[in-house]
Amino acid sequence: MSGALLVSGFFLRRSAWSVEGAGWRSCDHLRDAPGCDLAHWLDQAAATLAGEERVILCGHSFGGYLAQCLAARLGERAAHLYLFSALVSEGGGALESYQDSGQDNLLGLCRLDPLGGRVRLEDRAGFLELLGAEVPTSASEPAQLLIDSPRQVRPACPVTYVVAAADRLSPPSLQRSFAHRLDARVREYPGGHLAALADPRFLRALIESNN
Repeated sequence: MSGALLVSGFFLRRSAWSVEGAGWRSCDHLRDAPGCDLAHWLDQAAATLAGEERVILCGHSFGGYLAQCLAARLGERAAHLYLFSALVSEGGGALESYQDSGQDNLLGLCRLDPLGGRVRLEDRAGFLELLGAEVPTSASEPAQLLIDSPRQVRPACPVTYVVAAADRLSPPSLQRSFAHRLDARVREYPGGHLAALADPRFLRALIESNN
């Protein structure tokens, strides 16, 4: 089994991940569609995996929450869920998970656009400083994705949670707490919020060691 479905964090897209190749796919573009909500995202993400018997999912930050919901929906088709500095749900929506994550410093960098139904990134430089990396960013995210509560959150597959030990956006202690919620195997990476994603050798070795 080679590659995985990559689900990126808030204001990030496929370019945040350093791994390349046909097996490493993304459905981040779904979040750019007008009116995207959690049910739509899950339907469309699952449709991209139609016909595949076993699927590996990788989710970073907010994308970890989405990947968790997708893994729960896929049931036994999900072979492994890998989470990187990720939000984790115990049944509530993403906004509740954000409140538990300690990412309060993110609030001052974005604003809600109620008419457009989007959360817009206002301070890109401040966001990149917290990430500790220079990467392309998305201008906005669907606000409804933060509000909707998932129907299923408990994956049937094994879960590995990679804690970023020098994360400036999400406190490592709270990341470990999130990992505990899913009884995840914990791995530590000596870097910031995006560091593990920028290390293709680490990503490939991590996944190949478990699949």
